[in-house]
Order: sequence, then C-alpha cells, then structure tokens
Amino acid sequence: MQSPVESTAILESLPTPSPSSGPLGSSAVLTVNFIENCFIPNHVELKTQAGRTHYHAILKHVLRPETVDRLLLPYKGVSKSKLKSIPEWPYLDETRLCDISPDHARRLTSLAEKHGYSPQTVKHIKNVVSAIISHAKREGILSGDNPMADVHLPPPKRKAFHVSPIEARALFRMMGRPERQIALIALNGNMSVSEVCGLQWNHVNLTQRFMYVEGNIIPPQTILVRYRRASVGLLQVPAQRVRTIQMPPFLIDILNDLKQQRSRDIPGDFLFSTRSGKSIPPVKLQASKLKPIARQLGVPFSWHDLKQIYDVLLQDLRSKLDSELWLL
Repeated sequence: MQSPVESTAILESLPTPSPSSGPLGSSAVLTVNFIENCFIPNHVELKTQAGRTHYHAILKHVLRPETVDRLLLPYKGVSKSKLKSIPEWPYLDETRLCDISPDHARRLTSLAEKHGYSPQTVKHIKNVVSAIISHAKREGILSGDNPMADVHLPPPKRKAFHVSPIEARALFRMMGRPERQIALIALNGNMSVSEVCGLQWNHVNLTQRFMYVEGNIIPPQTILVRYRRASVGLLQVPAQRVRTIQMPPFLIDILNDLKQQRSRDIPGDFLFSTRSGKSIPPVKLQASKLKPIARQLGVPFSWHDLKQIYDVLLQDLRSKLDSELWLL
C-alpha cells in the first residue's frame, strides 16, 4: 500500500481531465480519476479474483459501465459484462470526490430499487461508495466522517415462500447427508440450524443417567445448547439461549443412528464436521446442498424455510388422516 504522500505524487503527475476538477492530489479530484489511479490499483487489485469480480460488477452502478470496463481492462481475473449506461442513472464519474454526499448514495440506491435490483445488490452499491471514501481517507485525500454512515437502507423484505405438499416432499426426498439429518434435528429439537451445526457430542446425553459436563448438568436424554456455528466461526449462544432440550423418541433414534456411524469416539467432536474436524457452517451447506436442489425443482428456499416446509407436510398428513377417519 502506498503512503498518502506517494499517492498524492502519483495523482498530481497525471493530466487534469476536466476544467471543473481540482488538483488531482486534492479532494477536488474527480471520482473517476481517483478510482482509476488510486482506488483500483491500491485496493481493488489487491483483492482475490472473486473480490475483483465483485467490484467490477458493483462499480458499474457507481460509474458508467463502459468506463469501468475500460478502467479494469488491464487487470486479470475480471470479465467483461454486457451492462450498458442508463440515461437517468446518477453516475459519479464527473462528481468531485469531496462533493460525494449521502444524497448521491440515496439516489443510486433508490434508482437501483426502482429497477428491481435485489436488496443485497442495493446494499453492495452503498458499501462500494463507502469503500471509495474510506480509501480516500486512508490515503490522506479526505478527512472527517464517512458520509455513507448517514445512509440507512430499508430492511430487506423476504418474499413470501409458498410450497405445495408435493414440492415439500420432493425437497426432503432430495436432501442427502448431512443436510437431511441437520434439518430433522433442528425441527424435532426446536433448534436453529446454526445451533445444530455447533452441537458437540459431549453436550448430547442419550443415556438414562445425568451427565456433568463443563460445569453443566445435562439430564437424561436431553441436549445442552451452548454454541452456534456462524459464518465467522463457533460462537457462544446468548445467555438467554443457553438451555437443555428434552429429546422426543424420533430425535433419539436419529442421534443414536448418527452416533453409530462415527469413525471415532471423542466427546468434544461436533455432530457434523469437516474432514479437519471443524464444525460445518450452515451457509456452506446452503450453497453446496440446498441451492442445487432449489434450482432443480424451481422452488427457491433456504434454511429459514424449513419450518414452513415441515408444517406443509404435517398439514397434508393431518388432512389425509382426517379424511380416512371420516370414512370409518
């Protein structure tokens, strides 16, 4: 990373692109020139290929797409997309760096919403503008608070999830290991998927005796919930979520079957782990296991939809049982 003095020297050595822009080493530099000569080489190019591709895609909503293609053409690992400039879009190419305000980000995100972009893409647009300003602050070109901190996006609205009994059965039927076991344990144990992925065998008492583990008493045939597996790693659950769960017979059968399949018997092992012994993050399973099933069936769903799918199956079974009882 270049020092603020070195970055300023590089910018000052470049020709002024427009009479309306100030000295290139000052905050009056045009945003497009700062991105080209400082932000891309000193920030974007240091990212992984996935990171560069991400910036390439989102920058096309901040600068004109044709400009972004030109700026990133010399760099490897960035593919050219077919996105074209939108006439009414408030691109920041000709905006001075020091003039970028919360209103600029609000106009960008508002138009993105009107054009049907996902809440995640809208959030990425705001974050990229924020990253540009943060980088300018690190380079000593801007000072003060980041104005993007004053931009508050509405919480994303989840689309209503609807699934038929046939689709619900197909979803569970297509699940393999370990996603089906995780789903069944979560549903029958009244736990979140992240809590199931954080479970260790020494917190599962399948016996008829009381267990004493790490200062906790675990009654017979109960589960102690103390951890959850988040994307950043294993975390303790909040104090109010630490609890013991009485296992119904079906859940005991699932866990006994799972325990018999273990290749080793170490109490601190996770119920579901990677080859290296670490707990499996739910987001990884969703990406590698659930999304392919959803694409194949044309029914988008995630871990959050499991309870609704399960309820659809139970309601269908209840309806069939009521019909049979009526005919008796």
